[in-house]
Amino acid sequence: GDATMTFDFHIMGGNLPSTLAGEFSFAIALALALFFLGTLARALDRRGPLWLPAVLLALTITSHVVVAIFAVYAGIVIWLVIRPIRNFTRVLAVGAVGGLLTAFWFLPLAVNLGNTTDMRYEPIQHYLDWMFLSENWFLYPLALLALGAGIWFRRRATLIVAAITVATGLVFYSWEGLRDVFGKAPAWNLRLLPFWVLMLFLLAGL
Repeated sequence: GDATMTFDFHIMGGNLPSTLAGEFSFAIALALALFFLGTLARALDRRGPLWLPAVLLALTITSHVVVAIFAVYAGIVIWLVIRPIRNFTRVLAVGAVGGLLTAFWFLPLAVNLGNTTDMRYEPIQHYLDWMFLSENWFLYPLALLALGAGIWFRRRATLIVAAITVATGLVFYSWEGLRDVFGKAPAWNLRLLPFWVLMLFLLAGL
């Protein structure tokens, strides 16, 4: 119902109500993730320094694991768009260094994952209803307009943002399928929705 949806919006992360409710690490990690994606694109496109995206990736991972998931798959999208064969070793170096920098924290977490608290939130259903909320109606035509302009003018930046937007939607929509593989999903699927909304706003703003 409406009360449940309002409660979910206050805890899903990435928005003002969630931040005021205590989701500071999510907001911090999201800012770091965007800086990571920007520096990664620059490193792959203009041969910028590799250490900066590696450090930002490590900071994102240690700030919030869910945001780190977004950073990783969005980074893969950027790599696939920007000369993937030529940049394979560079993106591999960024990922390896970023992963090693977080090993002191991530490895103990992985070993002791069974001791962590399960909030036991029920996964949300009706994915398309959540993805295309009526309150956000103005975003959809603007996003389509930006996508059309990006294709017409061959603006790679717009196409990258559009590709990441599609990726966020696919990840959110298919996340619960991980239960068939691992027995349970690694995170509550609603926590993946803010990235779809964020990318819609970014795409619409182009």
